[in-house]
Amino acid sequence: MVRLSTRFALGLAMAVSALSAGEASAQQAALERIKRTGTINVCADPVRLPYSNEKMDPPGFDLEFSQAVAQELGFKLGIIWHSTHRGTKIVRQLAEGTCDFFPGFPVDASFEESNFRIIMSKPYYSSGFATLTRTDAPDTILADSKTKGVGVQMGTLPDFRLFDRGYERKLYRNTKEMIEAIVHKEVDAAVVPVLEGGYEVKTHGKADGLKVLSNTEKDFVFPMAVGFRKSDTELRDMVNVAIGKIQSDGRMKAIFEKYGMVELAGAGGGVAPKSKA
Repeated sequence: MVRLSTRFALGLAMAVSALSAGEASAQQAALERIKRTGTINVCADPVRLPYSNEKMDPPGFDLEFSQAVAQELGFKLGIIWHSTHRGTKIVRQLAEGTCDFFPGFPVDASFEESNFRIIMSKPYYSSGFATLTRTDAPDTILADSKTKGVGVQMGTLPDFRLFDRGYERKLYRNTKEMIEAIVHKEVDAAVVPVLEGGYEVKTHGKADGLKVLSNTEKDFVFPMAVGFRKSDTELRDMVNVAIGKIQSDGRMKAIFEKYGMVELAGAGGGVAPKSKA
């Protein structure tokens, strides 16, 4: 959601396996309660734009998508605010029934390999990492910057992958710092979470003159899905139908445009690194 930054979403893959068998056995199908109350609950971080925002100014990409899903199903959207700083917390809220769904899980091998107790919807968009650079830079800017230095957020997938490929990396804490580095010409390019980069370029003055490239490394692209409790297969199937309608009638595209989302080229399907980081 996340969502989430992509770094956080990949961390969830490791966190899911920590759920106890006792928690899983305590799960109850949510659909009966949702129909009775008329409300479907999503978990969201109160301060994590562009994914979600308790002040609702704007609500965030994940919340607008969740609202569209709820409306399509004929329910009100209830929002359960929880920090997503630690992946185990948000996964536990889903498993214990505090919320009914959570958008922004990556569809990748780490989820398939983990003994998790959730199920996922079909992918509804592709997220990941993309190159951020100046508007007058060529589309080959990442390769051109191999020896000059490419900005990356420390401990993320691009950090590991570019290191393996012999790139000179310059490490930063977040997307905002990488934007500052490009503006002040510390680096010519940075690899950033695509939604965060697009949102900053669209909404913040310091990002004037910058662009996010749609072409990226194949293993930087991850199809994203909605997570549910394992028992809620019927709810998952209903949301799959809703996703199809939201995509076909243009609502998903409108949400993309509002938050500056760049649609990444390629189907993706990268694999999260096995290391603890």
